[in-house]
Amino acid sequence: MLAKSKTLLSMQIISLEEGKHIGRVRGIVVDPDSFTIAALITDKQGRFGDYKVVPFDRVMSIGDHAVTIDQKSSIEKPSNLPEIARLMRNKQPLLGAKVFSESGTLLGIVDDLLYNKETGGIDSLEISGKFLESVFRGRVSIPAAAVITFGTDAIIVETDYK
Repeated sequence: MLAKSKTLLSMQIISLEEGKHIGRVRGIVVDPDSFTIAALITDKQGRFGDYKVVPFDRVMSIGDHAVTIDQKSSIEKPSNLPEIARLMRNKQPLLGAKVFSESGTLLGIVDDLLYNKETGGIDSLEISGKFLESVFRGRVSIPAAAVITFGTDAIIVETDYK
């Protein structure tokens, strides 16, 4: 089942074992190589604490109102998960990123993404911008398969994506 990534933001995280509200989703970590959601970023833990993460493979379910995890220990410090810590350090913005065609045309900016709730795989990017507003009435969806490069400054897509 596909869902928009923005619906995840501020969603409650509930532990099934403890039946307890653990925090809220504050962001997502994307793996640009597999084009999947690698982890969910939670609230800061304590007044001077750091953000913690839930690796996507530890998410039990994503519902309409909450993300469920097996138990509180499913949430960890990024430093305990080297791959996720690396992805967070090499932060490549997805939402708000500029999208160019390989021919050099600015198509717009990423406004949202559609992802598979079960696998975390990114299905498509929703982009908006002035060019699109005049041509496509505001938004267009670009399939993830059309993405050539997911870079630090821009996302490059095939010129003739379908």
